[in-house]
Amino acid sequence: MFLPQDRVSEFAQQTPHGLLINTITSIGGSEMAKTLEDLKDEYRLLEEHERKGKSDAETLESLRRKNKDLESDVQLFHERHAILEKIKTYEQYKPWLKYSLARDKAVETKAELDAVKGELKENDEELKQAMAPTKQLETQVKDHEAKFILLEQTVKKNSSELRVLARKIEGSETDYHDAEGDIKLEKKKAETRANKKAQVEANLRNLVEEKTVAEPIEGFNEQIHELIGQRQTITDRIREISQRKHDLQIQITEADRRQKRLRSVLESQANAKQKLLQKLTEFRRDGNNAPIKSYEFVQANKDRFRGSVFGPVATELKVGNEFHAKVLETSVPPWAMAAFVVETEEDRDLLLRELKERQGLRVDILSIPKRSDISFNNPKPIDELKDFGLDSYADTVFEAPVSVKRAILAQFPLHSMLLGNQQAAMKVDEISEQGVKLFFTPESSYSVKRSKYGNRNRSTLINPLKPAKFFAESQEDRGEMERLRRDIDDAVHQREAAVAQMKELSAESARCAREGGSVGESIEALKRKRRAVQKLDDSIKACKDSIAQYEDEERNYNSRTAESQSRKLVEMRSSFKDEIRKFLTKHEEQLSKLKEFDSRLATYNTALQEKRIKTRGLRSLERSVDQLRKVVQDLTTAYRDSVKEMRACKTRAEREANIDTETRQTFATLPQDLEELEDLIENETARAEAFVANDMVIRDYEKRKTRIAELERRIGNDQAVSERKKVELDQRKDEFIVKVKSFVDDISVKFAELYKLIDCSGAVMLKDEGGVRDLEVDIRVSYRDKDDLTSLKASVQSGGEQMMATMMYIFALQRLTPNAAFRIVDEMNQGVDQRNERALMGMMIDHATTGESQQTFIITPKLLEGLPLGPKVIPHVLLNGDVQGEDVYWNPDGFAPTQVR
Repeated sequence: MFLPQDRVSEFAQQTPHGLLINTITSIGGSEMAKTLEDLKDEYRLLEEHERKGKSDAETLESLRRKNKDLESDVQLFHERHAILEKIKTYEQYKPWLKYSLARDKAVETKAELDAVKGELKENDEELKQAMAPTKQLETQVKDHEAKFILLEQTVKKNSSELRVLARKIEGSETDYHDAEGDIKLEKKKAETRANKKAQVEANLRNLVEEKTVAEPIEGFNEQIHELIGQRQTITDRIREISQRKHDLQIQITEADRRQKRLRSVLESQANAKQKLLQKLTEFRRDGNNAPIKSYEFVQANKDRFRGSVFGPVATELKVGNEFHAKVLETSVPPWAMAAFVVETEEDRDLLLRELKERQGLRVDILSIPKRSDISFNNPKPIDELKDFGLDSYADTVFEAPVSVKRAILAQFPLHSMLLGNQQAAMKVDEISEQGVKLFFTPESSYSVKRSKYGNRNRSTLINPLKPAKFFAESQEDRGEMERLRRDIDDAVHQREAAVAQMKELSAESARCAREGGSVGESIEALKRKRRAVQKLDDSIKACKDSIAQYEDEERNYNSRTAESQSRKLVEMRSSFKDEIRKFLTKHEEQLSKLKEFDSRLATYNTALQEKRIKTRGLRSLERSVDQLRKVVQDLTTAYRDSVKEMRACKTRAEREANIDTETRQTFATLPQDLEELEDLIENETARAEAFVANDMVIRDYEKRKTRIAELERRIGNDQAVSERKKVELDQRKDEFIVKVKSFVDDISVKFAELYKLIDCSGAVMLKDEGGVRDLEVDIRVSYRDKDDLTSLKASVQSGGEQMMATMMYIFALQRLTPNAAFRIVDEMNQGVDQRNERALMGMMIDHATTGESQQTFIITPKLLEGLPLGPKVIPHVLLNGDVQGEDVYWNPDGFAPTQVR
């Protein structure tokens, strides 16, 4: 074990945790130290894992808040989607409605065709029944014709007047019977026409009364146009709101991105500071994370300080490169790196009271020199030293606030330390002659020391520069972090303002949508009323057309003219009969012979007349039957066309909207009029256009929703993993602590025994106040009976007391490290009084010469007289000078009585 005199204070300045690491390395080797480092690393990874889980929880809460802000827009989107689905249903229903209307038309045509066919059938039956007696009459007439051929020959022989009168009578009677049949038929038609006309007139009166009560169409049109204008105004307003919401959403998205970007930058810099604070905590093991807690207290209570409070110092320093970082960490010890700088005594007292007394934290405070005339000038101008390879002074290797820099320079003379290059390493002697005591090159530090026993000789201690621990990574710029925080606050305020406007616009959009829906319903109601009035006008017009048609038919037929013709025919027939009777009277004698034949002739004429009357009636009935057959043919064609149209509509409906029967049954609640359905589609389309939703917002909402589910699942899994890992690490930590405590207990027993030999008190304790990073070896000593045991500190114990504690700890450790080949002790008596030096030398000689102990080398510039040197102790005197003083009072021959081994 090598402990030169200038390392004794460094031993006392070791952190309790560093002493623990060196102790377990000495006892258990590098494997045990590696076990401790592995535990620390795994605990650190666990903490990072938990911090990441906390970050995920914060992200989850942020995503939930963002989605909650958009719930109204999402609801509007779903309402619009529902309306569009309804419109889609209406569009599917339209071809089926056309099919239904075509089917109804076909059914109506079929019903009308069946009715006409029934009427035709009845007329056919009537015609057949009417033709049966006519055939009988034809048979009778044929019989009479056969029987009375001779009668006709006889009649021909009559006088020409008789034949003429007979022909006139026959013609008159035929005309009379024809006219009589036509008059009967026209009367029947007139009666039917009159009945229909009366029914139509009654319907017309009812329709006119309804029309009188109903509002005029012009009023409906004005109201509809006015409402359409209102709906268009509302739609334009909704579109304007939608555009504004789109712009606001872009602003919100941009603000979120800006926040995320700024927070990422701030977090990276904050992480750099956090890592630096963590490193300071590891170097200053107080068991309570003093640097971190102190920093948090200062940040949270800035308003309580009168002046500025800086710190920890390491967080205020900005180093340019790795060489400068090495120089700074070599020149400024870790405790100063973790210290705070205050500008006023009140602030210093406040920190000590709050942190040290109330919270029990170990905190170091650097004060700024009160005297303003104190300056930190360089000993020599740097230009005079550049020829030796020296470039600058060490006070230029870092940037810091003025107060921090003055506090550091007051404690550590960086303004007198120099930085050089490889050329300086070649000119060490020349540099030392310039009075330079300490300078640095990129690889080493050079400390020029003069001999304690004369100023003629100098020695240069060269130590390699250790890698930078605190400033290995880039540091955060305090002003930049403040700017980032301000930018983040501005982005948050902008987003909150945009979200507030978005909510107002969403509420206004919803209100406009409701107003638009109400206006649409009003328009639809007015259109239904207008259609009803239009149908009423159409019905009135149809009734008037029917009445006009009936009146035209009445004008075409004048019943009085027909009656006068009939009377004239009767009068003609009567006059002709009178003439015949006169003629027959005149020829009574001539016709007497033919009475029998005349009687038969009259019968024949009667039968013939009946036949002709029947034949004329049949002709009228046949004309009616022909008309009905033409109507049936037209209706059959119309029916076929309507069936064809119905099938075409069905085919189109199945092709355009092929849906199942169950869905088709839901159409029963929809309008049965095509125009009303189209108006309904138009109204719903206007409502859908009113519910304007930003697709980008909905996509972001759904993405965040998916992200929320992923985070919830991941947070749950991470928590379970962290709990299992913590249980495992705690078990390993407990096993490790038990093992280390057994070592420390053995050391403590021996340490106390050794201190008891010099009438003092000492103890070694293992502090376990938390995790493995808080494990500490606490050396406690007391050199006076009235004093309590206090921890070994360079700032409390003197150099000699530190040397005593160092040696006692080494003696207590020796029996646990039996594998060391030899031991070396350098100038252990520096700063120790004679009493304690003699006790130490006695212990050292006793340990080195007892049992199977290792060979021990003790290097010292002087020795006490009367030391218990036994046969196993061999002194060696080394002379390093070419001149020996005359005042030497000791006899060198007396130091080597024993043969050299």
